[in-house]
Amino acid sequence: MKTVPNMEPDEPGALQPKGKSRLVQVVLYVYWLTIFILSHIPKVNVPRGWKVSGSMHHFGAYVVLTLLIFLNAGLIRRMSLRAKKTWLLIGVVIAYGVLDEFLQYFVPGRDANLMDLVVDVVACLLCVGLLFITQRLYWRIRPQGK
Repeated sequence: MKTVPNMEPDEPGALQPKGKSRLVQVVLYVYWLTIFILSHIPKVNVPRGWKVSGSMHHFGAYVVLTLLIFLNAGLIRRMSLRAKKTWLLIGVVIAYGVLDEFLQYFVPGRDANLMDLVVDVVACLLCVGLLFITQRLYWRIRPQGK
């Protein structure tokens, strides 16, 4: 196997960057904190005209969250659906969705909504599926030797 500077094997046959990008980490932490805060604002404190909940909001938020988590884990270029790391990260996103919905039960004017959780899980799985397909296409069509 060729050695590449600043790269180390993460799984057999997969090369990952040694150091994670601090920018990606910061963006992930700020984004995650932001969606947590926004999803726990009591409904009485939300300005008029703002829609508090909606499937599209949940879907978009969880697609971006999943993407940022996978970017932070270095799984964008080499991801395997058989790898424990992939399923662990999917589990983290789903567990956060469950926790988020559970905690909303205690926020005035909010409730724990099973359909929101279903949308969160679908968004996560769809994002992972698209990442997997995209990377497979990339590795098939990329010029050899690059």
